Amino acid sequence: MYPSEFTYLNLPLKDEPASEEQLHLPLTPLAKFIPSAAFFIQDCLDNGGRVMVHCRKGISRSVSIVAGYLMYERGANLVEALTLIRRRRKVADPNVWFVEDLKLYQMKLELDRFNRFRAAGTSSARPATDIAHRKHHDENVAVVNTATATAAAAAKTTLPVAQSPRVDAA
Repeated sequence: MYPSEFTYLNLPLKDEPASEEQLHLPLTPLAKFIPSAAFFIQDCLDNGGRVMVHCRKGISRSVSIVAGYLMYERGANLVEALTLIRRRRKVADPNVWFVEDLKLYQMKLELDRFNRFRAAGTSSARPATDIAHRKHHDENVAVVNTATATAAAAAKTTLPVAQSPRVDAA
């Protein structure tokens, strides 16, 4: 692509089973990729960069990663994350396997938060700031998913995350 102009994070997410026999099996577990994707996105934003998360159609894989980012980094629940994304990307519609993974991931995050707050002597498992109050931060995330990948990249089952160049980048 453009390695001298962008920093990429490629995530090998599968969004459909390889065969009918695999219909009941989970696909790529999102929880495995969300922390690294969230760190990558947040690091870019913290350094004044812009982020484009994309997949082939911009409907399922990229939306799931952005939802995971909003849940992990911004404290949104799944409904809040998808609502925010759908305001910007009307066709956002993660597949059923990713939605189930995101539900499980939400439960994990809630349990982690509960345990953290409990250890700190706080009764609330939810951060004090509501997602609506953080909306201005989320405007920096480009939830613009395009199908501009080359034929070779489109043939892969990866989700490239492009980061705009930084001043200190080589």
